[in-house]
Amino acid sequence: MEQPLVTVICLCYNQECFVGDTLLSVYQQTYSAIELIIIDNGSTDDSVSKIETFLEICPHAIFIRLNTNQNTAIAFNQALSHSSGKYIIHISGSHILVPHRVERQLHAFSKLDKRYGIVYSDAELLNEQLDHIGFWYERNSENKQFNEGNSGNVYASLFRKKYICSASMMVARVVYETLNGYDESLEHEEFDFQVRSAKKYYYYYQNEALTKIRICGDILNDRNYIHAHLLSILKGCQHAYRLNSFDKENQALAICIRRYLLQALFTDNRELVHKFGQLLSKITELTRLDHLWLGLAKSRLPLFIFYRQYLRLKKPVVVF
Repeated sequence: MEQPLVTVICLCYNQECFVGDTLLSVYQQTYSAIELIIIDNGSTDDSVSKIETFLEICPHAIFIRLNTNQNTAIAFNQALSHSSGKYIIHISGSHILVPHRVERQLHAFSKLDKRYGIVYSDAELLNEQLDHIGFWYERNSENKQFNEGNSGNVYASLFRKKYICSASMMVARVVYETLNGYDESLEHEEFDFQVRSAKKYYYYYQNEALTKIRICGDILNDRNYIHAHLLSILKGCQHAYRLNSFDKENQALAICIRRYLLQALFTDNRELVHKFGQLLSKITELTRLDHLWLGLAKSRLPLFIFYRQYLRLKKPVVVF
């Protein structure tokens, strides 16, 4: 029986210290029918040299080099247009696939019907020195997950929880074709893609950590990153509002909007606070607490410093 081709798209930007390990983890998979596409997104460090060294042992990999840095959605869609796989995995140059990841996720797909378009899993979180610092889904002292991923129709649950680890997902090609890839107007595409795909396809959760994610740098000091992240979340929520068909979906979306409204408030993204508030008012009647947050956004109180301290107590920080 012919093995289905799996495309792994690795986007690298200034990850010279990590990309070699990432590419080796793809090369060393227990499953052999893999098409590897590497796209360097305008790196200014030594990433290209590291990639070229890897190509000496894996000359069949496709290497695309962009002269200038693009947002992730644009770079990924370009790589996707060169791909042939029935299934797609999207990773960055700081992720590591455990050796049996592709094999395990294909096995899961083989047991599912055509309603399922995405298989995903837990992920182990590492620091830059590869020390273990946690998991994507929080666990107790007995290593039991508090809130594991859902399977089936996960659309509404996306709004109630931290969104799914995109690096852990294997996506059927038909999903990208149906959705026309990522929305290139977004700097951070994960949430929006999950919203749009979960509305049309089922997800299946594997309760094992099949990907390792390095937590690199200090995103809490990067105001541009925070603003772009929240703006992408807002646009994803706006897409969801247009997609929603039932009151329970709007109720779940309201929970999500309130969560990110607060994050916009406490990171001093005051314009986005009001935009989240405007969207929330279309879904439900604003509460007194909602009005309090919106009123506080009009003040000039420096809230970001307190929010950063709060997040540092919630280590490890992955998204906020």
